[in-house]
Amino acid sequence: MPGFGSIKCNVIKENNIGINVLGKKLMTRIEDNMNISKNKKVGVRIGHEAVGKIKNNQIFKNEAQGVLVTEYSHAFIERNKIFRNVKANVGLGGINSRKSTVINNWIFASEGEGIFLQSSGHLWI
Repeated sequence: MPGFGSIKCNVIKENNIGINVLGKKLMTRIEDNMNISKNKKVGVRIGHEAVGKIKNNQIFKNEAQGVLVTEYSHAFIERNKIFRNVKANVGLGGINSRKSTVINNWIFASEGEGIFLQSSGHLWI
């Protein structure tokens, strides 16, 4: 059975990882969070076959990626402000992350890439 979750209307800052969604068939909506920032690693990580819907958040000043989607996972990333993260603002890497969609976001002022793709063909950006 798939698991469904929702993380909405929060301030999430100064953690190791801000939001960490891991697990086969886990589907999580991450919406309307006004501040996901200053985390020691990633702001939002989707991994281990999870699926994320990341919509209408402000994700900034994290010490690694703002959003990271790893192998065998994918995400729908829409209408976010993702900026000033140390590594890529958005990182998509590996098998299945190619099913991800990045649309209608403000992505700017990263110390690394705006959007970083690794083995992630066939994306909608």
